[in-house]
Amino acid sequence: MPLLIVSLGEWVDSHEEMLDGTFAPGYGYKTEWLTSTERVKHNWEIAGSASKWFKYTEREVERRGIEHALAAHRGVTRTLLRIVPGSWQHIGSGRDRRSGFQFELVTEGAAFDETVGEYGHRLPEKKRGEQSTFRYWPYA
Repeated sequence: MPLLIVSLGEWVDSHEEMLDGTFAPGYGYKTEWLTSTERVKHNWEIAGSASKWFKYTEREVERRGIEHALAAHRGVTRTLLRIVPGSWQHIGSGRDRRSGFQFELVTEGAAFDETVGEYGHRLPEKKRGEQSTFRYWPYA
């Protein structure tokens, strides 16, 4: 299954507009969410952080046949999102253009078990020098 993998950094308190017009109190990943129990309670905040304002492009995601995104933190998968077709939005232009998508949270089933499961799965190490906050799976 091809995936868009979004690596989330530490939580940043900020008044962030979500794609549905609501607001979130920040973005990223909080340390207290590292336990499985807490992660599950905060899946929506995690998914919201992974779904918006990165330099991935709708065209590349669709070209690769990607229908799902994974939120990851510290090299471990945390949350699975299904990208809602036709929901892409963009801000900025040129080199500053950022994209986001609306999502449905996936919390069970074969795709969830394969990519996240109860505790998350370790991702392969990034290649030397790779600094992007997102990458595509399969990882070449």
